[in-house]
Amino acid sequence: SALRHFTTVKVVYGIEINENYALISKLRIISAIEKGNIKKGSKIKIFNLNIFDFNFDNLEISNNDNVLIVGNPPWVTNTTLSILNSKNLPAKSNFKNHRGIESITGKGNFDISEYITLMIITYFQNKNAILSFIVKNSVVKNILYDQFKNNYKISNIKKLKIDSQKEFNVSVDACVLICEFNKKTELFIEESSLYDNSKSFHLGWYKHNFVSNIDKYKNYQKFDGKSPFEWRSGIKHDCAKVLELEKSNGQF
Repeated sequence: SALRHFTTVKVVYGIEINENYALISKLRIISAIEKGNIKKGSKIKIFNLNIFDFNFDNLEISNNDNVLIVGNPPWVTNTTLSILNSKNLPAKSNFKNHRGIESITGKGNFDISEYITLMIITYFQNKNAILSFIVKNSVVKNILYDQFKNNYKISNIKKLKIDSQKEFNVSVDACVLICEFNKKTELFIEESSLYDNSKSFHLGWYKHNFVSNIDKYKNYQKFDGKSPFEWRSGIKHDCAKVLELEKSNGQF
């Protein structure tokens, strides 16, 4: 699809963990070239590899090249993949630098697509690149939230909401994430619909506050005070090892 729409592409790299999918992709590209649907002349390489084992230095991309990164990474968490005995997992690491108890409990469970997206951003942020990934809404929110401390060189960030039931027959809140690299850091994104971008708004950081609609928040920020109480979600989950009782000699 990218080759049909971007006819001036010189080099294409694809990374696919499934051997059959990688082969099918190659056959489809060859067929499309023979039918004239794709122009000849592009250098195309499909790597049958786990993306976590891939060395991006092998891509031979210079700082002067214009790069487009498209993808639809897995919409599952590391815990789900572990249950399925999947090998499509990154090396175990506390990549968000959570505190001890947080890293081994609820916050230690993360989306694989979030990990992959951050991995791509980290590697390409100093190159002339544009990212277009299909991810869950929660992934975009997490990346934007952490952007306040990470300061990745990404800007012109857009979130285009999609109907995943219509497109993929799944019930997941998902979107297309688009952003430009090698730019001044931005802490907000523009959200709209993939099907109608007339009703767009901005969400993200505004004066050290992370808000869902910056445009509306500006009008009502005077009402935003500091609460003496802070709601803590997930205490039971965090303390599971402490709160779990076992019966021993007739006593708990």
